[in-house]
Amino acid sequence: MRIRPAHAIDLARLMDLTRQAFGDSAWSESLMLDILEAARQRPWLQVVRVLELGEDFPADAAANPDPARDPAASSPPAAAVIAGYLVLQVIGADAEIQSLAVDLRWRRRGLGNTLLEDTLALAAGRGLERIFLEVRSGNLAAQQFYLRRGFEIFGRRSRYYHSPVEDALLMRRPVASPAVR
Repeated sequence: MRIRPAHAIDLARLMDLTRQAFGDSAWSESLMLDILEAARQRPWLQVVRVLELGEDFPADAAANPDPARDPAASSPPAAAVIAGYLVLQVIGADAEIQSLAVDLRWRRRGLGNTLLEDTLALAAGRGLERIFLEVRSGNLAAQQFYLRRGFEIFGRRSRYYHSPVEDALLMRRPVASPAVR
């Protein structure tokens, strides 16, 4: 497993992950390409990191409770498969996580946490102070993920999301945070 900067050549896979994670509210391909180009031109302001899995990534029964139905789903991925990504925008001494997505096949294995920890280390190395994000008010799993990692809810944006219309909860945490729960 390794984390590296994303490149334009990764666009198709990033779009697959985006559609998988966000459905109708997924970013457009042109927006994702603009973000990748911004990260290439201004890496101190826009960061896009991908997490690649290698052949050594362990498969387990939790990801596929019935291997007889889909044997490929319990197999380790082929070399260098992008399993997730994180988009971060730097704004002064703060940063905003704009998107975090992990392939459905490999969720609940710590990959999102690995991407988040990489981002926090990157932010600390740049001397950033706080990280912000928005999450759908109905996405309880994402809220719990971030709360367990030291984020707090500090506000709400009414009717922020579309498809379906839903409020956004605003979350934040210091880059250097006390031990997480």
